[in-house]
Amino acid sequence: MLYNQNANNKLNNLLIISSMEFKLNQEKYMDQVDEGIETINTLAENKTYKITREIDNDLASAITAEELLIGIEEDIRAMFKRKN
Repeated sequence: MLYNQNANNKLNNLLIISSMEFKLNQEKYMDQVDEGIETINTLAENKTYKITREIDNDLASAITAEELLIGIEEDIRAMFKRKN
């Protein structure tokens, strides 16, 4: 069941599937999660799971080797200035 409402930005691209449907078509649903469709997996026993894509914040905030060297060089220069 795909909900796609825009009323107050609620239920925008929300997909609700059963655990069996997810097991049978896992790759399809993982691709949809990558495309931004929020996916809810429902199990018997009244359990639900939200499937989301984890964004690697470490890589997103990482600096380049050149930026690292510039920072290190500045720190070394500052240490030598303090000693003099």
